[in-house]
Amino acid sequence: MSKKSGDAQNQCSQIAPEAMANHRTITAFCSNERVLFLFRETEIHTRKEGIKQSWLAGIGIGSAQSLTFLTWGLDYWYGGRLVGEGLISRGDVFKTFFILVSTGRVIA
Repeated sequence: MSKKSGDAQNQCSQIAPEAMANHRTITAFCSNERVLFLFRETEIHTRKEGIKQSWLAGIGIGSAQSLTFLTWGLDYWYGGRLVGEGLISRGDVFKTFFILVSTGRVIA
């Protein structure tokens, strides 16, 4: 997706310098509107690719962060229940929490 976005950006950025370099020819053939139309079309394509990439990146990062915090919450909730029943100590809850955090970072 990054490649598609980069290609769209490159195509968009090539039109303006070419138009500036050939402005006499464009003006002589009354092609100003055509060049502007081409630039707008490539700009729209570039914007659409950027929006797609932003949505996917946002969903991916949001999902990863949600999973992290849900795992922490589950650890504290279930650890609290086990401590309340006297099956484990508070230190064991914190040990599992730090193991989850360090393992999650290694996996990430």
